[in-house]
Amino acid sequence: MLSTQRFQKAARLLPKPLKILHSSETVQGGVGSYMRILSEMPEQDVEQVFLIPSNHRDYLLPKDPRVRTFPRKKRSLWSCWQQARHIRRCIQQEEPDILFLHSSFSLITLVLLKMLGLDRPVLYCPHGWAVSQYGFGDIKTRLVAAIEGLLTSLPDAVVSISQHDLNLAKMLGYRGCHQLLENAVPAPAENAVSTLFKASQDALNVLFVGRLDRQKGYDILFSAFEEAARQRDDLRLHVVGAAVRADSVELAASEKIHFAGWVDNGSLDDWYRSADVLVVPSRWEGFGLVVAEAMRNGTPVICSDRGALPDLVRENETGHIFALDETALCNCLLSLKKNDLRAMRSACLETYKTRFSMERFNQEMLLLYNGIQKAV
Repeated sequence: MLSTQRFQKAARLLPKPLKILHSSETVQGGVGSYMRILSEMPEQDVEQVFLIPSNHRDYLLPKDPRVRTFPRKKRSLWSCWQQARHIRRCIQQEEPDILFLHSSFSLITLVLLKMLGLDRPVLYCPHGWAVSQYGFGDIKTRLVAAIEGLLTSLPDAVVSISQHDLNLAKMLGYRGCHQLLENAVPAPAENAVSTLFKASQDALNVLFVGRLDRQKGYDILFSAFEEAARQRDDLRLHVVGAAVRADSVELAASEKIHFAGWVDNGSLDDWYRSADVLVVPSRWEGFGLVVAEAMRNGTPVICSDRGALPDLVRENETGHIFALDETALCNCLLSLKKNDLRAMRSACLETYKTRFSMERFNQEMLLLYNGIQKAV
């Protein structure tokens, strides 16, 4: 048997899992989903701590001991200062190997941290560039791009969650070291069912999942669906989500439109699996996790031609891509056939396994972590 001294010496030679401190000034929407995905990485590979706003505590990993909070009431320079202060405190207490910052406003936090003498390697993921929200060519867009492109030189590496985001950064001349690491989603629930829409099983059931606001294009979807439903009696729209922002819309249910509100993550796969097709009419998307979530259940996707979405769907194989206007979406809805959509299910499942699985994501993320640590 090894003596205690020899055992301790041998233990020190074993590779320790890297320790990552994640922080964001918001965990609503895609940022929170991304952090939940990161939280599922094997503990033997990576140890993780999550520093998030106190008013978002219930959005991310409730009661998880790895979560820390900092005070925040709304997005502001003051909240960035609070985030920076608490990151410094966490670094002193947790001694992470790498700081991983998320969302656009965290670049401002990084400026403050650099001024305070930050001594850790930094990864940064914007989760969709801020400039994507604006029309290209105007003064506001050029100003946002100039600031964003300058600040991306501060992290040691910038993670692009889609090929679209990477291409956009290159096109705009953003500084820094940019790495592509596409998003992923966990495997579907083992007990997921496909029988939610028994009452309308002969209908063509269209599913929408997300916030009811301008970015998600729900206004375009509603107008297009109303027109398509007038011409086609078998269409049904099922909406999972709700209005959460100032530019959100509140709409009434009808005979052909069903509002479910937000549903528990554990039952979300039931909705995907029961639908004939998922519709994603977003005006911009850095990635579009709902696409990967649908495909893990074998559900085809019809999506707009904006942002990263066209890169995620193969025309006539895993779904269809439409130009972002009411007429194009209406025509797309009118052209859908249940048998054709059913035939796409195997290709959707294969796409999930090869492109959007956690196994692929974990391997690539670990390579990135190790590369950053060794390079700095």
